[in-house]
Amino acid sequence: MKTKIPHLILAGLFGTTIASQGVVLFQSDFTDPAATLTSTGFTTVQSLGGSWTINTTEDRLDGVGGGNARSTVHTTDSFALSDAPTGHKGIQLNVSFFGAAGLVRHSMGLVDANYGFGGVDWLNQSAAGAYGVGFSTAGSGPGTDYLGFNNDAGTVTELSIAQGNIITNTRYETMVITIRDDNTWSYSLNGQTATTGTFAADFDLSRDFRFASYAQRNNRVQYKSITISAIPEPSSTALLGLGGLALMLRRKRS
Repeated sequence: MKTKIPHLILAGLFGTTIASQGVVLFQSDFTDPAATLTSTGFTTVQSLGGSWTINTTEDRLDGVGGGNARSTVHTTDSFALSDAPTGHKGIQLNVSFFGAAGLVRHSMGLVDANYGFGGVDWLNQSAAGAYGVGFSTAGSGPGTDYLGFNNDAGTVTELSIAQGNIITNTRYETMVITIRDDNTWSYSLNGQTATTGTFAADFDLSRDFRFASYAQRNNRVQYKSITISAIPEPSSTALLGLGGLALMLRRKRS
C-alpha cells in the first residue's frame, strides 16, 4: 500500500505542471531584423501626425511623431479564449513597455475586435463600443495610473489604482492583466503582488479581442514585448491541494 504513495505524489506534481501551462495566442518581441508593422501583426491608426514603427535596431515597437502627435496601434488579428483548448478559463495580457514623462494620454489593453479604432483614446476618452480592460498611465484623475473597464456604452469604470504610478522615465515596465471567466480580474506592475477584484457585471469573455495602445505625444512610448495568452483552470495551486488531499486520504486508508 505504501509503495503507491510516491506515485500519488508524482501524479499530483505532474497534474500541477500540466495545469500551469497557458496557451500563447499572440506574441511578439520585435527581434526580427526585417520586422515591419505588418509582419509583426500590427496596424496603426494615425491622428494628428502620430504613427508607430518597428525599431529593428533596438527590437521594439516605437511611437512616432513629435509635439502633440497621437495615434493608436493594435494587433491586426483578434484573439479569443475559444481559440485555446478546452479547460482554459481566462485570458492574460503581458507587456513590457517604456513611457516617458509628459504623456498626455496613454492606454493599453484588450479591446473588442469589433471596435473601429479612431482618433481618440479608447479608454481615457470613454469611446463607445470599445469594450475591454486596459491600463492607463496618463489621462485620468490627478496624474494617477489606473486599471479601467470600458463597456459598450463608453462608460469607463476605474477598477483599481492600487499599484500606483509607474512612469519612471528610466526603465522598462512590466504590466500583466488577467481576466477570468469567473468574473474576476487581476493586475500586476513590475512583479508586485497582484491586485484582484470582481467586475460589477459579468465580463463577456466570449468576444474576440485585440491588443491596443493609444498615446498622445506618442513618441514617448515604446513596447519591448507583447503577449496574449489563454490561462487554465483550475490553477496549479488548486491541483496541488487536490494532490495533497489524495495523499491524506490514502494514508488514512492504509
